[in-house]
Amino acid sequence: MNENRLICQTELKEMGFNKKLIETLLPAPILKTNPRYKCAAKMKLWSEEDVQKAMQKREFADEQVKIKKSDYSAISAHGLLCVQHMLYSV
Repeated sequence: MNENRLICQTELKEMGFNKKLIETLLPAPILKTNPRYKCAAKMKLWSEEDVQKAMQKREFADEQVKIKKSDYSAISAHGLLCVQHMLYSV
């Protein structure tokens, strides 16, 4: 683990963080000028060490379970709607 590495908000979301987890489990972000777009909002960055510590917390694991259940429910509901559509459109 490279302790100097900084992780952006987009990467956090790819790792399973949502807005709630970012706000509750991570310290305030480090704000840096966006290197690609100087006039854009400052980039929010967190140290890899802080992110790894947050991912070890029970709250992170619990929220991941909730997200997976929600995803499954959405997929199931969509599948049910597709079946209903097929049945009633004949």
